[in-house]
Amino acid sequence: MEDTLTTINDHLFDLTQNRLPETVLEKAWTRLAVTTETHPEALQAWADASYELKFMDTDPDLDGFVDTSRLDAILNQ
Repeated sequence: MEDTLTTINDHLFDLTQNRLPETVLEKAWTRLAVTTETHPEALQAWADASYELKFMDTDPDLDGFVDTSRLDAILNQ
């Protein structure tokens, strides 16, 4: 697990130039649940809220943004 958390922190640093404390990553990792569920409506709600709060200049249209066709094919085998 330590190598995984180090890799995650390295990627976070590449994106933000900041690292999270190891204890934060360790606590977050214990709450992580991997699932095949997707929630494109939640992503659209987040994008809509971002637009309403003026974080985005254009009204977001995420139609087709979440493509679950490969996941669906795997799950339906």
